[in-house]
Amino acid sequence: MNGILWSALERFSTQGIQFVIGLVLARLLSPSDYGMVGMLAIFIALSQTFVDGGFSLALIQKNNCTENDFSTVFYFNIIIGVVIYGILFISAPYIERFYDLPGLASLTKVLGLGIIISSFSLIHRTILTIVVDFKTQANISLIATLVGGTVSVLLAYNGFGVWSLVVQSLLIATINTVLLWFFSRWTPLILFSKKSFKSLFSFGSKMLATSILNTFFKNIILVVIGKAFSVQELGYYSRAEQFQRFSSENISQIIQRVAFPIMSSVKSDSERLYRATRQYIRLSMFFVLPLMAGLMILSEPLIRLLLTEKWLPAVPLLRLLCFTGMLYPIHSININLIIVKGMSSLVFKLELIKRSLMIIAIILTLPYGIKAMIIGQIVISFISLFINTYYSGKLINYNSWQQIKDIIPTLVNTIIMSSIVMAFTQIFDSDIIKLCFGALISIASYFCVAWLFKIE
Repeated sequence: MNGILWSALERFSTQGIQFVIGLVLARLLSPSDYGMVGMLAIFIALSQTFVDGGFSLALIQKNNCTENDFSTVFYFNIIIGVVIYGILFISAPYIERFYDLPGLASLTKVLGLGIIISSFSLIHRTILTIVVDFKTQANISLIATLVGGTVSVLLAYNGFGVWSLVVQSLLIATINTVLLWFFSRWTPLILFSKKSFKSLFSFGSKMLATSILNTFFKNIILVVIGKAFSVQELGYYSRAEQFQRFSSENISQIIQRVAFPIMSSVKSDSERLYRATRQYIRLSMFFVLPLMAGLMILSEPLIRLLLTEKWLPAVPLLRLLCFTGMLYPIHSININLIIVKGMSSLVFKLELIKRSLMIIAIILTLPYGIKAMIIGQIVISFISLFINTYYSGKLINYNSWQQIKDIIPTLVNTIIMSSIVMAFTQIFDSDIIKLCFGALISIASYFCVAWLFKIE
């Protein structure tokens, strides 16, 4: 519980500040500026995935890591970081040519420097995660976000455009790295153990392949939108996705970051692992479902008030994306379970199947526009749910139907809350009143129903 508390404080303080700064930047910058950064998202995300290499998860899953293990992975991360940045640097002109957007090559080269910077602190963050020390991580992230965000706003105000977003990213990475070194007090040994590398590689390599696959397909829709549609439309989509992820993925990751090391520590006790998995799913869905429903209902006044009229085309996209956000916690915790059991090859196979379905959905829906593409992803998300939960039933006897039964009370409560809020928002015209009172009524009605029906 202490870990969840500090994990929550870290995520919401950091993301909350980033969210507020993002609102200011959205007023100062254009959708096209966000679209340009969105075009590079897949390349930066893939590069970062290569640097981590799945070894962070391997270290957490191992439980009894040595100094040799930590030092070996530390040097491996740096070497891979330099190599990947070199590839990205060389590829920058081709990325610019692919999108046919002048200036994208320079943006790629500078933004990519964050990959090397972050590679120096991955082990320090992993060590803090293993000991469930999210308090230190919260303080570090808060400082880095405040400094980076403040500088980016000043740059945007003075007309630096998209470069203010680049500087923000690099500053946050640099400050995070420096402070993680200072507060973790861990210093690598001057050695590289082949034995440690081999033992971690057997698990880590499969997680690397899975992460690459997951990261690529998670961002492929940005590439498709950036290529098939305008940079402005990509800006609308990326901004809508940021709103959705702020609510859904933050809560899921708060719980998941604590859940993984704890589930790893009880992986040999099936009964305890079953109870932990069930508890994490119910807990995350209890918060994510009403948040997604509330965001869906209040999206128009929220975006008009916070981002101004120029961002209103993002509203219908955000409403659709909220459906995929509702299922995110179940996906992540079920995959966590399989990883904890050491079945990294199975995770890779499952991701391969699910991402293949995703590509088929993109191909089929692309001619009909961005909304149709998101609807296709919603359908695939529901199919993926049954694929993931099938193996949970095999491993700890917690199958799809049992998981659905566990979240039905929360789902019914969310529907009741949504009906009340929708009826209330029709009464008023003011966006501020809709948001303030809509939020208060949704929270009050949701927790009242939960208390009356004793939802666990």
